[in-house]
Amino acid sequence: MNRYQALIDQNEYMAEMSAKLATDFLKSQNIERACNNFEAVATHMNDSGLVEWKLGTKNPSCYFQRAFKAVLSAADLVSQLHPQARVACFENYLEVAYSLLIMRHAIPSKLRDVITLPESERAHPDELRTRIVQLMDSHFFELAETGEIPAGWESFEEWLSKKRGFKLYRETFAAYVEVLAAARNRDTFAAQLAIAKSEKLYTKRATGPDIGGHWGALEKYNDDIVDIRLACIIRKAEEIGGPDFGPLESIHRWHWN
Repeated sequence: MNRYQALIDQNEYMAEMSAKLATDFLKSQNIERACNNFEAVATHMNDSGLVEWKLGTKNPSCYFQRAFKAVLSAADLVSQLHPQARVACFENYLEVAYSLLIMRHAIPSKLRDVITLPESERAHPDELRTRIVQLMDSHFFELAETGEIPAGWESFEEWLSKKRGFKLYRETFAAYVEVLAAARNRDTFAAQLAIAKSEKLYTKRATGPDIGGHWGALEKYNDDIVDIRLACIIRKAEEIGGPDFGPLESIHRWHWN
């Protein structure tokens, strides 16, 4: 058994255990623990999808669909939680939103409600490091979904530049913008250069001094998964560029219908 399949099997097992716990906690009316375990199912299934994608033997959509189903179960409960508990689970939901984006599925309103941060928070960022990462990723998601630089990114990026540990993330955002700009110019060569830069930054984020390598649960396993954020950017770039642009080449490119 190769290491990719071992990771998938491990995630499958953990997801099965978490699903059982979620059901048990739901029966006992322990809403927070039930919600946490539904989120754990989603995380394990989403991670399995990313590993299967890198393995390349079959379409990973089935894992992403199972993650989506689990996160919807959690979203039904999250409104009952303390606001601070809702903050803590933000990244789990956003990871699933990226997988829906890559499959070109609509983001349902109850999922979007969880991943949409108030403009007041984006304009006046919290100093809490975990929240900074979430605010940053909300800008990345908007870029990937719309293909446009979010309205508040420049001021947020200026504020972020004064914080330690975020340099690679700011460089990554700039590289993604380059990919999209090249698509608008129908310049496949320039897009490939920007993708190559993005791929190098992905590797650096795994081992560099910045906070974490991958935004989700697999910080230690960048070699075993694809960068779904870059994948979403590539897909958006090909959509913007149209038939006279690309196709773009990358291990991170989504190549299933």
